[in-house]
Amino acid sequence: MSATLFENKIQELNFSFISEKGDSGVLLTQNYENLPQVISAPDILFALETAKNKFGADAVYFRYFQDGRATVPQLYIFDYTLRQISLKEKNRIHRNMWNGYQVPAYIIIEKQIKDN
Repeated sequence: MSATLFENKIQELNFSFISEKGDSGVLLTQNYENLPQVISAPDILFALETAKNKFGADAVYFRYFQDGRATVPQLYIFDYTLRQISLKEKNRIHRNMWNGYQVPAYIIIEKQIKDN
């Protein structure tokens, strides 16, 4: 299966996708219920559900700690590669993130438009 534009943009930002437990990286919120069992810990599933349903995020970057602490969501990633984002929508995302106290940062990925 080929990667979407959104997934390619995430990789261009030098984020990797989590493939096994014990890795820091990105997980998509779409179909989070169907994650492989090796990475579907309750804390990860809860964080993905919150990101998707409460904030509308399309992916989450998780930080893994080698000292036994739980994996922590650090960044919400919003996909606007296939549609335009309005200033009103950007303001809504910012306000929700500021008031939500779930993660310290977010990124909105937009499709780059090149002028010739």
